[in-house]
Amino acid sequence: MLKFLKCVCYFGKFLGITPFLGNSRWLIIASKIYALLLIAIFTLGAVLQLIYKREFYTHMIPIKVVVDILIDLSLYSFSVVALISVTFFHDRKWKKIIKYFEEIENILTINPTNEVPYYFAIAVMIIGIWLIVFSDVYSFYKNGNDGYIQKFGICVWQLFGLLYYHITLFLFTKLFLIYYKNLRTDLKKQIDIFRNSATVDIFSNVQYIWNALRTATDHFSDIFGWPLLFSFLYVSLILISCLESTFKINDELNVVLTRILFVLLFLICSVIFIFMCDFVLQEAQKSFRMVVKLQEEVTTGNKEIEKLLYGFSNNFPKFSVARFFCINRSAIFGLLSNVITFVIVILQFEG
Repeated sequence: MLKFLKCVCYFGKFLGITPFLGNSRWLIIASKIYALLLIAIFTLGAVLQLIYKREFYTHMIPIKVVVDILIDLSLYSFSVVALISVTFFHDRKWKKIIKYFEEIENILTINPTNEVPYYFAIAVMIIGIWLIVFSDVYSFYKNGNDGYIQKFGICVWQLFGLLYYHITLFLFTKLFLIYYKNLRTDLKKQIDIFRNSATVDIFSNVQYIWNALRTATDHFSDIFGWPLLFSFLYVSLILISCLESTFKINDELNVVLTRILFVLLFLICSVIFIFMCDFVLQEAQKSFRMVVKLQEEVTTGNKEIEKLLYGFSNNFPKFSVARFFCINRSAIFGLLSNVITFVIVILQFEG
């Protein structure tokens, strides 16, 4: 799975969502120039799209204009912030995460994972986004418009980058989940050995991996925090727009279906990511409970167990979105409640 992640990261750098991992000075300079070029392209695309949509805004109520502008702005902000994060601020942390993963795989006994379903799922998502784009292009030209590439080409690039970003997020969280599961398996074996012989310093590797994973999750939150914030904002806004306008009488069936599939694709990606983070936390909680139970079994104070419990409790993993809120399954209800509230507000304005 780690090789799969590295492969995804290799191609992601051309989209501006993963860093160039070489140490060459010229490569670093070239990556920064490439990042600035992409930012200029994204900015140009956002301006052109705003100019093109200006005539449509005259037929909308003000609050819908605000929502539509925020949708474009959040997608643009995601692309720029993700690019800046991996190129100018957190490229070293990205390398450290990969290094931690490599060290963990050298220490832990990792059970082999069948990667074929993941290849298939990623292929389906990529094909799905392009089918949605082609359907949108068809509807665009069918209505007598022209210049789709000039007006929305860069936006399509950004959307594909957002989808690819979610693929990268899934692989990272999947690796975290694999490592915590295998850590729990090794911890169980070490506890059995300790119960039989009370071996000194038997939990050193477990403690090191636990601390390394906590550091890796902190780096993960630092790297992906702000891009995730704009990603969640974008998904929330397109969901609001979809719920408000999906069943308009004057919309054709293929337009409605395209809109629904588009929103569902990114909504599902966001929900899967949130659940993956929650699964990681649950798996870590299982290991923590094993240590707590072991301490309860030991009648006299054991420094080895106390040290292990202290290390586990002070280095429990957490995922956060730019330190605004932590990522767990409760975030889904917060997201949906905000969306529903905003849809009600828009409907009241239309009424």
